[in-house]
This record gives sequence, C-alpha cells and structure tokens, in this order.
Amino acid sequence: MWEYIEERVIRCAEYIVETGCTVRACSAHFSISKSTVHKDVSERLRFLDADLYEQVRDVLNLNLSERHIRGGIATRDKYKKMNYNAKKRIVHPLFYHLKGKKYIFLIILQKSMRRGLLFEQYLLK
Repeated sequence: MWEYIEERVIRCAEYIVETGCTVRACSAHFSISKSTVHKDVSERLRFLDADLYEQVRDVLNLNLSERHIRGGIATRDKYKKMNYNAKKRIVHPLFYHLKGKKYIFLIILQKSMRRGLLFEQYLLK
C-alpha cells in the first residue's frame, strides 16, 4: 500500500475514534469521499493496525445503531423550524396542470405539531 494512503487511513481512523463522528462527518472534515473513508476504515485499516480497527468498528457500530434516532430528531427539528400556525390554511403558490383547465392546489393544514402536516388536494374547474 502506498505511504500516503496509509497515512490517510490512520488519520481518518484516529479522528473517528477521538470524536466519535460518522463516516460522512469524517469525509467532510478531510475533504474526501464517503466511499474512500469507508473503504479505508473498514478494509485497509484491518491490515495496518488491528487494535485501532476494533476501536473504529465499535464507533461505527454505535453510529449505525443510533442512525434511526438521528433521522427522527432531524425530522422533528425540521418541522419545528417551519413554525406553522395551527389555525391558518397555507396555500402553496405551486400548482400542477392536469387535463385542460383543472388544477390541483396543495393546501396544507396543521392540526398540531404532534400529528405533523396533513395534506389535502382540491380539484378546481
């Protein structure tokens, strides 16, 4: 293996162990692709440093087990930022043309933040 690849593999692995970050965050930090980081820490690192490989494997397995929770938190935060008024109807300016003069307007109703958004479609002639 080439020397610069070995150095990159070790740097990525140490960064993941120190910060507990994901492969995506590591690739953004070092400005390399996610597939390169993944190949480095899952295949190449095993032959360079077995102890470091096990530590990285533990961090990546933890990230994998928490992935669905992070997605739910991100979705919840997204809808909190939208800050919809519960009693008002919001009509989107976007409409779609269907067969002649019929249009579908997308009307968004929000009854509560717990239920999320309800979508209704109305056909106008």
